[in-house]
Amino acid sequence: LSVSALVGCRTSALEESLRILNQRAILFSFLEEHSDLGTRPAAEAVFFDFDHTLADTQTTIPVDTEYGTEQRDSKCFFLRAGERPHFEALSPQELARTGPIDSMVQIARQLEARGDLLFIVTARGESHTWNTIPLWLKKNGIKINGLVAANAKETVDGLKPLSRDTKLPHDFKKALIIAGWIELIQSKFPESPLKSVSYYEDTDHHLRGAMQLLPLAFPDIEFHFYDILRTQRSPGKYRLTPIANASHGTLDLPGDPAHYASPDCPDED
Repeated sequence: LSVSALVGCRTSALEESLRILNQRAILFSFLEEHSDLGTRPAAEAVFFDFDHTLADTQTTIPVDTEYGTEQRDSKCFFLRAGERPHFEALSPQELARTGPIDSMVQIARQLEARGDLLFIVTARGESHTWNTIPLWLKKNGIKINGLVAANAKETVDGLKPLSRDTKLPHDFKKALIIAGWIELIQSKFPESPLKSVSYYEDTDHHLRGAMQLLPLAFPDIEFHFYDILRTQRSPGKYRLTPIANASHGTLDLPGDPAHYASPDCPDED
């Protein structure tokens, strides 16, 4: 799907995301607080989700429904109207007990060792996340250049001035954070622009937003998108799946990225 094709099928959410991205000062100010880009430019920036991507999270989330409280899989989590989730289940103690996905942690270590910039964009929103995830990563031998908890109060408040609505566009929330980081890196190292960006994620709607927005916003950068699929064998078994590349603003993906869906959580949205 080319940039021209994307322009032809822009959704209102994509248009709003592009408008938000133009407000660089607000994005930069927020992201600089949560980044350490170092002093040397890097050719590649790599963005990881956390749960079910680096961490083998098997926690269930209690949800109050009209029929009582039920436990829902955090991997394929969903909410119906009127339901109340208890995300406090994602506690510091729970995170400390969570093991790594060894193959993905190994990839992160290798990328960091070759000098790539590494960032975490997690959907977690608990206040402890800013400290406990870096500690978990350090324990597992991963050094990062930045972390944003997309649903944390600090993020919601910090980025609220960007959106006409009270929330950032749903599919594009992580994509906008990634785009802001890309622009921040480019502004710090203008003589050595990024050549490549990789994004590792297990949640379809975040991949949909990233595949629509990022190649359109940065046609001079090569993008590589990876879906981490949970197989049928066990909740602890994951398979890294390359799903799309993009260069010169052209996304190599069969079909419309706005409708991308993986087989492990077919009803997640």
